[in-house]
Amino acid sequence: MTGRRIYFDNNASSPVSPEALSVMLPFFSEVYGNPSSLHLEGCKAAEAVKKAASAIASAFGGVNPDCITFTESGTDANSLALAGFRKKILRSGRTKLHFITSSIEHSSVLEVFRHFETIGDQVTYIEPDSDGLLSPDAFAAAITPDTVLASVMLANNETGTVQPFLSIIKTLHNAGIPVHCDAVQAFGKIPLDIIKCPADMISIASHKINGPKGAGALYVKRNVQIEALLRGSHSKTLKPGTVNVPAIAGFGKAAELAMLNLNENIRHSLELKKLFLEGLKDAAPSAVINGTLEKSLPNTVNVSFPGLESAYLVEHFDEAGLAVSAASACASSTKGSSHVLRAMKLSQERLSSAIRFSFGIYNTTDEVSAALEIIRNAVNRNGQ
Repeated sequence: MTGRRIYFDNNASSPVSPEALSVMLPFFSEVYGNPSSLHLEGCKAAEAVKKAASAIASAFGGVNPDCITFTESGTDANSLALAGFRKKILRSGRTKLHFITSSIEHSSVLEVFRHFETIGDQVTYIEPDSDGLLSPDAFAAAITPDTVLASVMLANNETGTVQPFLSIIKTLHNAGIPVHCDAVQAFGKIPLDIIKCPADMISIASHKINGPKGAGALYVKRNVQIEALLRGSHSKTLKPGTVNVPAIAGFGKAAELAMLNLNENIRHSLELKKLFLEGLKDAAPSAVINGTLEKSLPNTVNVSFPGLESAYLVEHFDEAGLAVSAASACASSTKGSSHVLRAMKLSQERLSSAIRFSFGIYNTTDEVSAALEIIRNAVNRNGQ
């Protein structure tokens, strides 16, 4: 491999923007106070956390910043939302609990519900159609007298499919069911506010929007109550302990920039996606798109290359200087095909040859052209 590497795995993690990094740096060596301390150094750190919360609250359409709790990641936010809600509702005296989710959720959601099942709860997993779309009617049919919460992602991390979330949430709210939304992949890539996405809890993460790793956030609507999962200092908060001030400061700046540049970023991603899809027809004529292009994130394409193996393609592309994924980052090291694509009931040939391409704000049209040439070489090498 020679020349600059091409990174098309932004759904796994995106590079930290210079602006976010610049905001973070002083909190490592200059503004080093504990944000819970009352002296000047502590107050400066606390102000940075407050500013970041305001930026994220603004990105949600102007919610109260007090509704934002910072976490270590999107996974942490999901766990806090689901397990924290369950912990609180058990205190109300409920003993029979039923939850609704989908079979294509991120593993950080599915694993929590699988744990709930091992301790006696009931969980219904809604199946998608062949495009990866979920039906609001299926959620309505799953509701029982014991249903206490539903959790559904806004956009899938592997296929990019954007769910009919407003219809789903209306269906659930009409039945009095609160809803948690995993918006980790959608946040900063498509418009998202509490009017258009009136979820009761929303999880997001910093490193998906050119912020640092180590920071996520959970929005909890004021009339929704959940409990902390840990105890310790600052026990009145949902996340006790000293917060990661540098990461949170960077997260706030990344959220601010994502909203400020949202329309331009969408336009840029769609330009790259269009160029990629047009070139793919020539570079790999037998390639098949997984999921719906009409209802998907502007930056994401999931492609199967029948006759080739995902593992081979990822390795070959990497050697040629192109970074992509065969599944979500959290599942890529495990054996077996994508649980998302399996739920869509794709053929084994498509399952075993699927690759996710996810573009970012720093990618270029020249990189798309170079990536298409790498794809062409891999396909031709194997006589496809």
